Amino acid sequence: MQYQQIFGAMANGEAVLPQTMERFVITFCEYELADNDYDIIRKDAAHYYKRKSMFEGMPADLLLKHLTYIIWTDKITYPGFLKDRIGDGTIYRLLTRLSATVAD
Repeated sequence: MQYQQIFGAMANGEAVLPQTMERFVITFCEYELADNDYDIIRKDAAHYYKRKSMFEGMPADLLLKHLTYIIWTDKITYPGFLKDRIGDGTIYRLLTRLSATVAD
């Protein structure tokens, strides 16, 4: 499944489907991509997601911390946080940057 493509479409107004979000979280965890040491970004997270250029030049380890933070915030603290980050294009931008980082 091409999550980057799907989340890009959702950021452009397509409906955010709960089953797609759940599959993404399961895939993220199955591949052991979660990095629970995200304290470095937690205090400034609200500012990160408002700036579209935030992830440019960011290394893969920090991108994974951001994805982990978003997923766990959605599950533990603020249900709907993942959906909001899909809707505002944050997940798409993270996956696009992560894809570019892996290709380098």
